[in-house]
Amino acid sequence: MTARLRQLELRQRALVLRSDLQRRALAEEGLAIGARFAGVERKVALGRQLLSWPALGAGALALLAFAGPRRALRLASRGLVFATLARRAYGLVGAFARRAPRSGAATGAGREPTDAPPV
Repeated sequence: MTARLRQLELRQRALVLRSDLQRRALAEEGLAIGARFAGVERKVALGRQLLSWPALGAGALALLAFAGPRRALRLASRGLVFATLARRAYGLVGAFARRAPRSGAATGAGREPTDAPPV
């Protein structure tokens, strides 16, 4: 009888370990799927935000009607590339503007050198 109990205990431990491994694998896969959906959700939210502007929606409809779907898609993709480039350039210019002094007075430009220590 004790051999049978020991056998059942070992089987139970093996099943518990197996279920733990499966639970962890399922959780990891769930996180990976969640990360993929998070990216899609961000893009859908951005699309909804862009389409909430009536002028942009009307412009997109006019472009689609006059240019056709292929040309409209090509122009839209070029526009997105340009918008991304402009946003990055604006960030760089802003970073340089914050670092650079605004006038020559702050750097001492235009002053005559003196032997007196600065105050």
